[in-house]
Parts: sequence; structure tokens; C-alpha cells
Amino acid sequence: MGWLADFFKNIFTDEVEDNPEMVRLHINDLQDWVRIRTEEIVYEHKINETLTNYVNGLKDKRWVLEVKIDEWEKKISNLGLSYKTENISTIFRSTRKFLELISFPDKLTVNHIFEQNSEFEGHLEELQKAIEKSSFSYNYSFILSKEEKGLAINPLLKELLSLINLKEEFEKKVLRSGYTKMENLQRKSLVIEETKEKLQGLQEEMNNKNSRLKTIEETKEDKEEELLSLNKDPQFSKIIKTEERKKILQKKIEELDDLIFLFFTKIKPALRQFAELNPGNKLIKDYLNSSTVTFYEDEGLVILSLLRNIKQAIEEGKINLLLQQKDDIVSLIGEKEQLQALQLKYKKITEEIKSLHLAPIITKDISLKMDEAKYRLEHFSKQEEKLKSEILEMEEEVKDSQALLQREIDLFQSLVKIALDKEIEIKL
Repeated sequence: MGWLADFFKNIFTDEVEDNPEMVRLHINDLQDWVRIRTEEIVYEHKINETLTNYVNGLKDKRWVLEVKIDEWEKKISNLGLSYKTENISTIFRSTRKFLELISFPDKLTVNHIFEQNSEFEGHLEELQKAIEKSSFSYNYSFILSKEEKGLAINPLLKELLSLINLKEEFEKKVLRSGYTKMENLQRKSLVIEETKEKLQGLQEEMNNKNSRLKTIEETKEDKEEELLSLNKDPQFSKIIKTEERKKILQKKIEELDDLIFLFFTKIKPALRQFAELNPGNKLIKDYLNSSTVTFYEDEGLVILSLLRNIKQAIEEGKINLLLQQKDDIVSLIGEKEQLQALQLKYKKITEEIKSLHLAPIITKDISLKMDEAKYRLEHFSKQEEKLKSEILEMEEEVKDSQALLQREIDLFQSLVKIALDKEIEIKL
């Protein structure tokens, strides 16, 4: 096996002057390193031969014990002691059940045998306790052959202890070889490999996200330029100014609405009584129900004539009001110039709004382009924000995985030092 050691050293050892015993290897070669070192131990300590001998020994002992139990049961039956040995029969049945477990797959491994040994140990312990608790532990001479007379230990217990000794001897040989330590290193190397692969997957995913982010950022810049270009478009600029002017004019109309509504709210007590005096007058009812709209539609300002009649009715006592209320309403009715000015102002504003009218096709076309550009920009901005957030989270995950991988590597290096008394450096 010397050639394997030399091959192993040439591949994995990078000797340096200050520490010629240091083994340096790349993380990708770690599992091969453990495998080759394990194969060396298997060869040097003849683990496979030991394993085969142990399994054959177990098979032999199973066969011997099965034969003996057959003989013991036959002897008990011939002596007519069956009715007195029910507890012994139970122990024999349990023993046969245990012996059925002593079977092995075609391909043997140390790990499998160690696992099977753990199972055997529990059953052997139960059988041993069952024998020791029964009278069979000391009353067994009736099943002994002539050659066994004077045997100082229960014959079944003797066979079970022989099995235990065989198991312990095998396990000691394997443990002394260092094979189990290599099994632990193999498990740790697998953990390192899985951690490394997870880290690589995260890094690859993060690279993909960064690539996507770059594409989105470039597309977003294009959409920003497109939106800027639309904003500079003379036609769009005209629409913007027109819409801004419309908003100003609409605000002025709202202010007029408030003034008109307030005026007619103040004179409503007199207007209501005047409507009762003139039930057939529809205009008065319209002013009571919707004063602002009625005022704007009152082309000839017929309301001024009605207000004079209301004032006369108040003065003649046909409309009853409180003194202060009466004075306030009469004063308001006298401000006909204010009403004329309000209606004139409304007409001028509405005429200006009409003059600001743009061709629907032009407005719709530019508006659609603008809406689409804004939507696209918003869409890519959201994608950019989402990806940046995901990348930040992934960066933290990558850092955690890197730290975990380094911890596993440090632990592995320490275990190699303890198990093999070797210095090892794993490169990423």
C-alpha cells in the first residue's frame, strides 16, 4: 500500500520549509483526501479481513447456539420436565428470536455492523437479565452433557457472553485502527461539501440577481430619458400649461360657487316666505333648491327683479323677519351690482376654459404615451427596489454561510489534528 501513500502525498501535500508535515489541499479535494486516508487504514489494519472474520464468527456461534438449544429442549422433553421449565422455554424462544437477527447483507460495511452491534447489545442485555432473574441461572445441571458436568456458569449465559466478547473484540480492533475516527471525518467532510454547495448556490443566485438588477437599472434609465423627452415635447408642454390654467380657473369657479351659495343662504328665510306668497313661481323654487346652478343659468338676472319684490314685501310687512335679520337681508338685496359682477365673472371664466380646449386626439395620444412612460418607470423602479432588498438579504445569508463554512473547516482541521496528529490547511 506504500504506492497509495506516495500518491496521496504527491496530490495533497504541499511541503514547505517551516512545516514539512503540513497538508494543504483545496476544499474540492477534501472528500478524496479522507477517502484515500480511510483506504490506507483499511489496508494497513486489515479491516475488511477483520470484518469478514467477525461476521463468520457470529454465524458460527449462531449455528452452535441453535443446535444446543435444540438439544436442551429435547433433553427437557425426554426428562418429562416441560411443565416445570416454562420460564426456561420462554428464555429459549427469546434467544431464538435474537439469533434470527444475526443475518447480514451481501455487501458488508463497518458502519452497518456497528449499527447491528448496537441492536444486538440491547437484546443480549435483556437475555442476560432474564437468565439472571430466573432459577435457570443456577438450576441448569439437568441440561448439561457428561462433558459439561460441573460447569460453573449457565451454559446459555456462557454462549451469550461469548457473543459479547466476540463483539467487543471486533469493536476494539476497529477502534484501535482509527477507522471510526475516519468515519467521523468522512461525515464532517460531507457537511463541509454540503455547506460549500449551498454557499455556491447562494452566490450564483446573488450573481444572477445582480445581473438582473443591472439590466433593470439600464431599462429604468431608458424610461427616465423617455419621460424626460416627453416632458420637453412642445405639445406636451402646451397640455401641461393648459391643464394647469384649467385648474386655476376651476378654483376660481369654486370660489364663486361659495360666494353665491353664501348670499342665497343668508336671504333664504325671506326667499322661502316669498315662495309661499307666490306658489306658481318656478324660478323662486329653483333658487331655493339649487341657488348656484340657477344663478349661473339666469341669463337675464331675473333674480334682481324678484329681489326688489322681496324687499317691497318685507317693507310692507308681508314677510315677517326678526329685526336684525330684516336689516341684513334688505342690505344684501341692495347689492345687485355684486350679483351682476359675479355672473359676469363666471361667464368670462367659462369662456376662457372653452378656449383652452385641445384636440382630443392630440391630448389622448400624448396622455397615453405619458401614462405608459410613467407606468413603465414605476414598474422598473419597484423591481429595482425589490431586487436591491433581496440582494441585501442574500448578502447577509452569504456572509452567514461563509462563516458557517469556515467554522466547519476549522472544526475539521482540529479533528484531523486530534485523530491523526496531522496539521492540515484547507484552501477555499
